[in-house]
Amino acid sequence: MPKLILKFGPAVIKEYPVDKDIITIGRKPDNDLVIEHQAVSGHHARLLKQAGMYMIEDLSSTNGTFVNGKKILNAYLRSGNEVLVATHTLVFIDDAQPAGEVAAVSEQSVAAAVPTPPPPRPSVPPPVPPAPAARTSVPAEPVTAVAGAGKALIRIVEGIVDITEFKLTGSLTYIGTNEQAVIKIKGGLFAPPLAAAIIKRPEGFLFKAIKEGYPKVNGKTVKDEQILASGDMIECGSTKMTFMEKE
Repeated sequence: MPKLILKFGPAVIKEYPVDKDIITIGRKPDNDLVIEHQAVSGHHARLLKQAGMYMIEDLSSTNGTFVNGKKILNAYLRSGNEVLVATHTLVFIDDAQPAGEVAAVSEQSVAAAVPTPPPPRPSVPPPVPPAPAARTSVPAEPVTAVAGAGKALIRIVEGIVDITEFKLTGSLTYIGTNEQAVIKIKGGLFAPPLAAAIIKRPEGFLFKAIKEGYPKVNGKTVKDEQILASGDMIECGSTKMTFMEKE
């Protein structure tokens, strides 16, 4: 039976069997697969079985649905494909087919999509990752280790900006409105030239308020500085963004 493995960063949260032809995914409790995070839309996406294959379809979500890093409206999945739903990742596993790239990506409606048959199965099947230990429920705020000074990014989830994703490759990244700010925010007359900074340190990524009391992390005002954890929600005026640690 196919399955979906829900991950938050490197941490495995839960495993879901794909035992129905339609599985809905979203933040609201009426979904088959519930992801309780404010960056996830109420009804974010759904998995459909069509012509013996499985398709992921975005349900006009706020932050979009991505398959193997590509933003899609709908796409046929192969075993091993990773579906990014805001801050969480769903790994699609199907022992009946080989791993591979996205089978078909379409910007049209699901009804117009034509399944692309998978390539011939190799003589030696690809390894299947071991099933994670079952959990009874998906926590609202998954507990993760403090982000080390490795790879990380900021993804804009709300606000009018020119760029929606920033890789934190430098030792210092400013957030604000002036030319020195790498991550630009728009908040009218009250938005400061420099609101905050993200500093890369050996112990992790440090978030420092430059304009005291203006930025927030997870809804709480930051007056000085704090270490960021993967999934933290940063607010600077009307601009909201998520800090994500990459594997």
